[in-house]
Amino acid sequence: MRTAGKLALGASLVFAVALLVGIWLLLGETNLDRQGSDYRSRMFAIWSGPAPGFADTEPSPLDLDSGLLRHLFINELESEVPYLVAFPATTRAPAPALLILPGGGYAFRSEKLDGLDLAEWFAVRGIAAYVLNYRVDPYRYPVPLLDAQRALRWLRAHAAEQHVDPSRIGVMGTSAGGHLAALLATEPGAGDISSPDPIERESARPNLLILAQAVISMQHHVHAGSRRRLLGSSPSSEQLHALSAEQRVRPDTPPVFIWTTRTDEFVDFENSELFVQALRAQGVDHEYHLFPEGPHGRGLARIEKYSHAWPELCLAWLGRHGFAGADAAPVR
Repeated sequence: MRTAGKLALGASLVFAVALLVGIWLLLGETNLDRQGSDYRSRMFAIWSGPAPGFADTEPSPLDLDSGLLRHLFINELESEVPYLVAFPATTRAPAPALLILPGGGYAFRSEKLDGLDLAEWFAVRGIAAYVLNYRVDPYRYPVPLLDAQRALRWLRAHAAEQHVDPSRIGVMGTSAGGHLAALLATEPGAGDISSPDPIERESARPNLLILAQAVISMQHHVHAGSRRRLLGSSPSSEQLHALSAEQRVRPDTPPVFIWTTRTDEFVDFENSELFVQALRAQGVDHEYHLFPEGPHGRGLARIEKYSHAWPELCLAWLGRHGFAGADAAPVR
């Protein structure tokens, strides 16, 4: 009995150490020092004055896959969001650009893993990238979408100084950021030509859409944390339908690159299947990759057996849609 007790204690200690190491590695992958001059020099506020919208006074309950993790991710400068973090492309001609929306269940933003790492990877390949720190819980819909629309309009209005092509701006989103990206791409997004604000005169419609392990539906195969933090505790059935991205696809939806894994432990891969079915039904140009296995939210997925292929597949797809960085420096 004593031997069994010692073995159980030893196993518990091993588990505890493994858990602590896992959390430490997770924080190392996702947290960063935002006080550094390099980060600060890349920041651009997207609203000229106070951002529209207000925080919900009803607190959200904690849950493991979004609310609890929020307290482990020291990645929020709430007094400074929403803002863009810019990774310009080193090209002579105006570059294509991606607006990147990190995941985080509308509770936090996995800015480094789902944002900055991706942006840097695309930028050195000739595609300028901008990571948006959009507002999350306790801000509800439509606040995150207002931030995403404003960011895309800001990019078009500042295209000349940012050295990007305003006719080649796509949006990419991971997890809940994918839901937000899909909402953005399926909104009309026309600019208000009578607005005194020149940014608001620009279109908020992206020219293409990239989805990575995305939350899609608010009705089926639901990621409950994302729905609760975006819509509150008692959304109407009409609202759930209207904000299910698969219900919003139309023939004029921009081209889509979408990938996920069958073993995603947080966002059911059936979300992506629903969106792909809608794209097929509406005749929308798309490329879909369903990898047989792989965890959720791994950014570039460098060490994954199958999903490590997605960045190069996506880059080739971007090239076929006119988003190649023609004179980018060679990547070694």
